[in-house]
Amino acid sequence: MANPLKVWQYHVASTGLGEGWAEILIREDGFFAAVSDFGNYAFWWRSTGTKDVREFFLRSERDWDYFARKLGPEEHVDARASFESLFEEVLKERSKKELTKEDARDRYDHLKYYASDDDWEGFLRDAETFQYWAEPWYYTVSSLDSDVINFAKRTMPRLAALITAEIEKEKRMSNNVDHIEVLHSEGFSIAHDKWEHLGREIGDDALAEINFLESRWLDQCATLQEGRILIRELWWSGEGSYDVDLFKEILTQFDGTADIVLTWENGERTGYRLKDHELTEHIVRLSLE
Repeated sequence: MANPLKVWQYHVASTGLGEGWAEILIREDGFFAAVSDFGNYAFWWRSTGTKDVREFFLRSERDWDYFARKLGPEEHVDARASFESLFEEVLKERSKKELTKEDARDRYDHLKYYASDDDWEGFLRDAETFQYWAEPWYYTVSSLDSDVINFAKRTMPRLAALITAEIEKEKRMSNNVDHIEVLHSEGFSIAHDKWEHLGREIGDDALAEINFLESRWLDQCATLQEGRILIRELWWSGEGSYDVDLFKEILTQFDGTADIVLTWENGERTGYRLKDHELTEHIVRLSLE
């Protein structure tokens, strides 16, 4: 039995600024389907040229016209634009003295009669039209439906933003913290009751597998003294430790100062400096003296 294809589902919320909402499905074999304020669309890209099919749709931020033509390939005659192209042609021919004033006026009046009702089909059926232009259909302007244009220009870039955030999160989740070093610290501590409150507020499910907010690890990484927890080692590793934003938020609740280096499972390092409950990120350089 073949393995089922992976499917991603996205909810593009309405911004209230005329951007509209959408429910979008992307299948790993390139199938795309959307139900939205700007209409319903589907297309199957058999080849995207990307290892992860989701990355293909990141192009929508710069190539909206490509996606519009794929999702709404049926073009319709834009009567107004077609008449405008002929009005411009009459003006150009008159400026070059290719038409007399009277000829230009006759053509202009004939165009104006049909343009007032955007009746391009009637214009092409009128025998008088061919007295002025041998191939009037040459000036026909076709365009995509405005809904698919709006979908491609307004909705697809917001889908791209959701995909980007999703992929970045997956990359972080696949790279947990290996260990943490406290290079230097002064008064690096937190009140015991505040420490307990943080643990309850965040909850075990959100914390890293090994962390300094659980009582079972406390004796091994900190000292309890006069109602305060003095940090000796920062324990934050294992499953779930990729969530560095949560780690940073917790650190800002501590008093004192500390220079901290996180070493990730892939060998990369990130440096942080805690001072006055603010955390700043720094480049880590290793050197031999």
